Amino acid sequence: MKMHKVSTAFLLWLLLSGGSVWSVELNGFDIGGDAAAENSVVRIGPVDYPIEALASMKIEPIDNTAWQAGDFVMGISINGEARAYPLAIMVWHQIVNDELGGMPVLVTFCRTCGTGLVYERSVDSQVLTFGMSGLIYQADVLLYDQQTGSLWSRFVDEAISGPLQGQLLFDLPYQITPLEEWKKRYPESTVVSRDTGFEIDYSFTPDGGPAAGENIFAALPSELRYHADMPALGVSRNGRAKAYPAGEVLVSGGKITDRFDGLELVIEYSPEQQVFTHNIDDSLQVEQTSWEAWATTYPDTAVFAAVSESGSRRLKHSHSGHSN
Repeated sequence: MKMHKVSTAFLLWLLLSGGSVWSVELNGFDIGGDAAAENSVVRIGPVDYPIEALASMKIEPIDNTAWQAGDFVMGISINGEARAYPLAIMVWHQIVNDELGGMPVLVTFCRTCGTGLVYERSVDSQVLTFGMSGLIYQADVLLYDQQTGSLWSRFVDEAISGPLQGQLLFDLPYQITPLEEWKKRYPESTVVSRDTGFEIDYSFTPDGGPAAGENIFAALPSELRYHADMPALGVSRNGRAKAYPAGEVLVSGGKITDRFDGLELVIEYSPEQQVFTHNIDDSLQVEQTSWEAWATTYPDTAVFAAVSESGSRRLKHSHSGHSN
């Protein structure tokens, strides 16, 4: 009888307050009602789309690899062990579950928004194995862990639904750089081999996913000053954020020097490889992403703007906005 009274009181509260315990499923994952109501989670494909995450892959010495010197890689060094993850592989699999320097690591790359991020893949001493959910949240892919089915957002480094909701991932530093540059810094590094166990020609990028420039998001910032897919380098620290759109860097000659939060930054952009290189150390959070993804996550971001010698703006936008 006591349990019946508690349940009745709870239902009465729901009716009077408008509270809700309903949830929505997308791709078999339980999505919180608020997120679904705001259309902030969008399905782009099935689970493990477009291809499965990598784990237990083959590695090879950097001195004896089939990859070319100019191939760009995500380079990571942990506890004295270094490894290069070629972007040609990351753009297909988007997730690598690995162990480096005695630490379980999660290497991720969102091919939709062009962002790489790296994490320690253990939470409360539990090692997690991650895959692609086939969902997007805040203009970035959502990951899931195989152990609990929780969904994880890379931009907030947090589980947004499931048993681990509210738990955080610890992000790790990495560099995107040509293989030859990584080899100079870490001559004993290993490289992920092309022999991944999948019949994929890594000379080509996958064709699946949303078309370039297609806006599949229900709500985006009203001030989109650049093409949604324009590559951008984003930096943040202590609640401040700044974006360096590729277009602004290119009209400045492809290389710029700027100051952010008291630090001098040197940033270059290669239009051939569509990759930024920089001198930024681990004191700043650095993300190579798309303008759309960065502006969605940091709506109040500052933006680097190319200025001619006369002081006029070089790159014109369809909407005006602050830059500093």
